[in-house]
Amino acid sequence: MNANEFVTKHLAKSFATKGYCDNHFLPQSRFLYPGVNYKLFLLSADGMQKAKNYLDNLFEITSTLSQIPQTMQSDKQSSIDLKASLTNQSVEHIKYIYEEDYNLLKLAFSSHHK
Repeated sequence: MNANEFVTKHLAKSFATKGYCDNHFLPQSRFLYPGVNYKLFLLSADGMQKAKNYLDNLFEITSTLSQIPQTMQSDKQSSIDLKASLTNQSVEHIKYIYEEDYNLLKLAFSSHHK
């Protein structure tokens, strides 16, 4: 299966189904409660360090780690061929599914950098 088949045949139809792929594809905005303020951090090395510093200060702890280890590896092989370019249809599905996430992040980071 290539990435386009996954997006159009699986993701577009199942992304909102509770538990689909352990909710890995569920828009992150669906995990947020209304009226609650959230602190967002990028998953870059710099962002992870900022998250660590924030948590250390919040919980008033002295961490023995100077930084959070960042290992994004898996022994599992994906059955999805990611080499194919996404079609316009796939891109539109992705934009629709994650539109609220994108808007929230854009708002958060535009107000953060002012």
